[in-house]
Amino acid sequence: MIKNEVRVTQAGASSGNMRVMARVGGGPLSPTTIWRPMGDGRVAIVSPTPYHVDVVGAAGQVRRGVAVPYSPVKIGKAERDAERVRLAASPGMTISTSGSAVTRIVAGGPSGLPAIPDSDFPAVMPPFTGNNAVQITPEGEIWVLRTRPASDKVPTYDVFDANGRLAGKATLNPHSTIVGFGVGTAYVARKDPEDDLVYLERYRR
Repeated sequence: MIKNEVRVTQAGASSGNMRVMARVGGGPLSPTTIWRPMGDGRVAIVSPTPYHVDVVGAAGQVRRGVAVPYSPVKIGKAERDAERVRLAASPGMTISTSGSAVTRIVAGGPSGLPAIPDSDFPAVMPPFTGNNAVQITPEGEIWVLRTRPASDKVPTYDVFDANGRLAGKATLNPHSTIVGFGVGTAYVARKDPEDDLVYLERYRR
């Protein structure tokens, strides 16, 4: 069973509305296991310690992946500040109540996350972080976005085959993120640092 800890970082209430801020996992940039459904009914489970991919079949059989070595990235002030900015830009959730009953739950809006003390951060990054770090292609490949220093603007993905074996790597242009896949294609969002606009690009794989 996969378990992720949910930590409430801020809560408040006014006029029948309650606003809750929470983080999934043990803390900022902490190791977290991520699972993703595959198109053929199997499930890919990407684990950070040790870094590997297991594939669970529809009948429950598990194909264990081989541990992939990696050099952990040291977390300094730049990495902590970058994570604080990312979390502050994340949408929050507003819960509307009437008496003891919940009447509406709305996600979105500025998160207003409080400052995260340095002591909440680990000394080094896990090999991947964030729920969007793992994506599955229509062909069953498992793409994992690797962590990197805050000064490194070039995203790199580890590409695992449909059985959880490391098959290669993919490097994007700076300030880019994969947002989806088609058959034989990848859709990439690239934020231009000069005009602050986001461009959707399509590439063949």
